[in-house]
Amino acid sequence: MPHIILEIPQEFNIGLAKQAIDISQEYLTKELPTKLESFKSRVYRYEYCSVAGSNEKELIHIKIKVLAGRKQEHLNTLSANLKSKILDMLGECINMDKYTVTLEIVELPAAYAR
Repeated sequence: MPHIILEIPQEFNIGLAKQAIDISQEYLTKELPTKLESFKSRVYRYEYCSVAGSNEKELIHIKIKVLAGRKQEHLNTLSANLKSKILDMLGECINMDKYTVTLEIVELPAAYAR
């Protein structure tokens, strides 16, 4: 039941955002593991961000929410490997000097209801 929430600047290419979602879903399907049918993914465009007190770089942030119960080491590995895959894809398509990419994987609370 992973949720993928991608936050991007207003003018960011939506095609690249969709590729980032696709890469995330494909990777997590195999490595989490989970089923593609269980994903809930969305993209939010923001109007403003500040990175390190400056607006020179724009933020691309991916938040992945997963059901609780996995080992922290596994989640850490997933996070690092997935971020690397997304950076590789983006680096082939755009100048990454103007972006900061962050990725977090968090567990859904026990009170989460479907």
